Amino acid sequence: MEETIYYLSKNPDVLEKFKKGTVSLIGVTKEELKAITDVFSTNSLSVINYWK
Repeated sequence: MEETIYYLSKNPDVLEKFKKGTVSLIGVTKEELKAITDVFSTNSLSVINYWK
């Protein structure tokens, strides 16, 4: 999940498409998808709250 967040943060064009819902993250669980969405909606690149 961290790698996905890193990739999206380094590729703003893909991030915008993700936010618009025009790209899919293959192999990402619903929980991970929510975490990634939350990280970018709060502008916080920390995923520590989602680790078990």
